[in-house]
Amino acid sequence: MRKVILKMNEQEKYENIKLTSEGKISKRRCSIKLGISTRQVNRLLNKYKREGKKAFIHGNRDRKPSNKIPLDFSNKIIHLAMTKYKGDKENYLICNYKHFKTLLAKEENIVIPYSTLYDLLIKEKIRSPKLQRKTRRKFKKEEILASKASKCDEVTLEKKVEHLLALEDAHPRQEKAKYFGELIQMDACSQRWNDDLFMHLHLAIDNATGMPVGAYFDHQETLNGYYHVFKQILRKYGIPAKFLTDKRTVFTYESKSRKKDEDDTLTQFAFACKNLGVELTTTSVAQSKGQIERYNGIFQDRLKAELTLKNINTIEMANEYLINVFIPEYIKEFSLSNKGYNSVFADIEESSIDYYLSKVSRRLVDKGCSISFKNQYYAFYDENDKRIYPSNKTKCIVVETFNGELYGNVFDKTYVLKKINKNKDVSSTFDEGVKCKNKKKNWIPPMDHPWRYPNYDSFQEAFKNNRYSLR
Repeated sequence: MRKVILKMNEQEKYENIKLTSEGKISKRRCSIKLGISTRQVNRLLNKYKREGKKAFIHGNRDRKPSNKIPLDFSNKIIHLAMTKYKGDKENYLICNYKHFKTLLAKEENIVIPYSTLYDLLIKEKIRSPKLQRKTRRKFKKEEILASKASKCDEVTLEKKVEHLLALEDAHPRQEKAKYFGELIQMDACSQRWNDDLFMHLHLAIDNATGMPVGAYFDHQETLNGYYHVFKQILRKYGIPAKFLTDKRTVFTYESKSRKKDEDDTLTQFAFACKNLGVELTTTSVAQSKGQIERYNGIFQDRLKAELTLKNINTIEMANEYLINVFIPEYIKEFSLSNKGYNSVFADIEESSIDYYLSKVSRRLVDKGCSISFKNQYYAFYDENDKRIYPSNKTKCIVVETFNGELYGNVFDKTYVLKKINKNKDVSSTFDEGVKCKNKKKNWIPPMDHPWRYPNYDSFQEAFKNNRYSLR
């Protein structure tokens, strides 16, 4: 005979109904102890007489819920959460739970209710990067209780949880760099600076002195804006030791989810830093570069007011005021003097700055022995200004310097690129004659021309009637 195992509440019902059936307690007493009505006691008595002890087993035991997701389905979601949608930290998603539900439906064709997905992820301890404080408190309690130092009362446990959460939410003070130019933090912020002007401010701050070493306005956060900031630093101070920026594609990107060392690819900015010997570090944590984040807020507050008061409504005027007026005044009033700090900026020739801050592109030579670049055709010329004719489909590296000069590298030789116009600008044979023939002269009628007589007569008559006077 199969042994009947009851749960705690089922066992309590069984014992009281059994005592009532044996006449040891009354039905009224049994109803009070179980918290049910006398009618329900009668129902349980009849069921007990028919089925015995197993009458108290719940009817849904060992039955699978109709809305329960299959095991392989849930395992697939967990696998996706831990691989494709894994965040920077261990057991963290790259997005919040609601966004993860949307991505599953959009990218993986997996439709699942939010509550079911939430319960599944919480059970597997897969966390959202933006957990609510209530959920974070729950996880912290579980971690403390699972550790060796879990023997503590409820009050001590609450104090430990509050302390750990306070540490997570805090922005701890960090040590600054020792030397001027040792670390430059760089970032961009955007806002509407006045009614007519929405711009992105690219800003660079020296970590040791807190001095703004470069700033530039642009319509978007682009390589051009950061190159202008970099050029300001190189011209005024020299080559810094290290940059700390965010993880924008201007600074770094990954062509593959798991790329090998030989597949490593540098961005234009990173390539310029490598050529100059500048270390480039990126981070997606705002607290790691809290200094530049704070300065963004300061500039957004102070600079916006000054641009509005000066009625500056173009990006050119804004950059001129920013570089020539606002930055020097701000350094004089607020920043620490760099004279008390040893500088580690390296020297650089000013004439070579535009060549270091270049943009590199790849092209193929066409059948006309030229390349197409920015909707224009360019030909190759050597140092003697003699045109070079590379063969069709030859690979070429186009180097565009910061001041707009173009060079083409073919087979490790560099040539000057000159634009091929659709039509010649000057014709030595026809220009002079055509210009003389087509040139229109402004003809001024002489004083005795008949066209002037009516006007002259009316003037004389008005003069006689004292309507005009000579002064």
